[in-house]
Amino acid sequence: MPKPVPNDEQLLIKVDSVMLNPSDILFMKGLYALKHEFPYTPGWEGSGVVEAVGSKVSKDMVGKRVAFNKEFEQAVLKVGGAFADYAVTKIQGCIPIPDNIELEQGSAFFINPLTALGMVDRLIELKAKAVIVTAAASQIARMILKLCDKNGIQAICLVRKQEQAEYLREKLGQKYVVVTGEKGY
Repeated sequence: MPKPVPNDEQLLIKVDSVMLNPSDILFMKGLYALKHEFPYTPGWEGSGVVEAVGSKVSKDMVGKRVAFNKEFEQAVLKVGGAFADYAVTKIQGCIPIPDNIELEQGSAFFINPLTALGMVDRLIELKAKAVIVTAAASQIARMILKLCDKNGIQAICLVRKQEQAEYLREKLGQKYVVVTGEKGY
């Protein structure tokens, strides 16, 4: 694929790291209800360094380390995603990454955190007192658990392995953890 050229409102990002989410896999299998033009590069989010900007974007962004998500498009996807050496997106899809955070960590700034916030906001709206969290040792589940703790919502954690249960109890202070991989759980 040729190196993309940013339009007036876009930034060109030299991609360093990307996050592979379940939604990426579904999209690549053709199981996501989004149309796209071929050739097309998938990838919803990543991180990297801004290499160039369009005329309506501050030149101060050049050289900045950013987390980014794929540019929002309606109807048919035409702007490629993060799974490339270079990606373009609009400034609204970027978050500056402080120097004390690795670019690899920054590649996960969008989908999981926003999903966790949305899920816990819904629990608050429903006045939930407790929630069952499956795959409770996963990255997104750990975010959900911390948000639940902060909002006084009791989590019941389901994991497959004893070492995951120990991690949740010892490191995250979870009280109710069920190991589904054990006989007779």
